[in-house]
Amino acid sequence: MDVVGGETSLVERSWGGVEDRFFVRGAAVWYLHAGREVHAVLCEPGDVLTVPAGVRHWQDGAAGCVTVRVRRAGAVRGGGGVVRGLVPGEFPGFAELVAERVGVGW
Repeated sequence: MDVVGGETSLVERSWGGVEDRFFVRGAAVWYLHAGREVHAVLCEPGDVLTVPAGVRHWQDGAAGCVTVRVRRAGAVRGGGGVVRGLVPGEFPGFAELVAERVGVGW
């Protein structure tokens, strides 16, 4: 378990185990590439996101986003890596997806 802050990673990757993210401060959009679909999930304080083992993903977030990351038993640190294929920049980013939200103080 560790605390991760200010993380934006526009590179698609995967890990060898299940990873849970507890959102403490700020917000981020996590992109989960499951099969032929890409799901954009907006995560805010109090949310929990579970990334299943082997699911390709990337994230784009507001400055100051802080999460607690828990890698479950069986996960290998560094056991995944960069995946070539999708170009995350071709999908709407955090700023574009939350542009219409009013009064959000990230």
